[in-house]
Amino acid sequence: GRIAAEAAAADARVVVAAHASDTERLDIELAVEEAFFAVHAAKSILQSSEDAYQRSLVHRDFAQAGVRSGLRAPIDLTRAEADLSRFDTGRIRARGGVAASQAVLAAAVGATDLALDAADEPPSALDLPALSNALALASNKDPRLQLAIARLRGQELETRAVGALLRPDVHLSAAISGRAGGAPSNGIGAEEASGSGYLPNVPNWDAALVLSWPLFDPNINARQRASRAAEEVQRAEIDLVKQQLVSSVERAYVEVAVAREALPSLRHELEAARANYAQGEARFKAGLGTSVELADAEALRIDAEIRLALGVFDLAKARAAFGRTIAAGLQ
Repeated sequence: GRIAAEAAAADARVVVAAHASDTERLDIELAVEEAFFAVHAAKSILQSSEDAYQRSLVHRDFAQAGVRSGLRAPIDLTRAEADLSRFDTGRIRARGGVAASQAVLAAAVGATDLALDAADEPPSALDLPALSNALALASNKDPRLQLAIARLRGQELETRAVGALLRPDVHLSAAISGRAGGAPSNGIGAEEASGSGYLPNVPNWDAALVLSWPLFDPNINARQRASRAAEEVQRAEIDLVKQQLVSSVERAYVEVAVAREALPSLRHELEAARANYAQGEARFKAGLGTSVELADAEALRIDAEIRLALGVFDLAKARAAFGRTIAAGLQ
């Protein structure tokens, strides 16, 4: 039974490797999803930066015309030039952010290209299951927990395989000979044995049964104790993984809920910022507002647009992380 015990321990190591592979696969999927959503967020920020630059360019031209006609003070033009340069810098950085996010996405999926773009419309974040259902899914499917359980099972089989080394060896030996039973002799001058081979003058077979039992082997006993100690470590690790799993599911659940609840406020903030900008632009063109007032309205608007883009990204990222905690990518 020693070979069977060793084979069972080897099969358990295969199961451990399979669960470790599932863990790596889920981590890779999460990295790809985060990189995918990051490209969309970077493109949204770039669009906002481009729009802000175009609006600032129009305001600079308007201020320039007003200064030439004497309807505007030179400070309005210098402020418009400064804002135009600032938004130009912002869109350059936004382009770099898009390029960097596309490079990360290409690396995440293993593409041979240096950059990889994402689809125009990102998928919407799926609804969350109930927290109790999420915890049940994680307990049943999370590969880290399954890996810890498989390691314990493998260690138990390893202990059994080591103990099997103390089982006895049974040796059976047998031989049969036709000599001295009527068979012709090859020796020169040898006398022929009497009989027809069925009734020999001397015994023509032998058999031996040897039982070898290692009653005491300190090396094997020490290996058994060490393996049992490793089993206790694996049991403690299972308890730790369970606690970490519950904590990560609850944390990811809350993060998704917070990110989702923040989106309506971010959208309202953007609507208010756009309305404020429209009022500031109308006052500036009518000669009632200053360039400082318009610049503040523009800064408030682009900041709200960027915050909304980041809020959408945070929700998508949190939903992807939640899917990772419940091992949604495993069938």
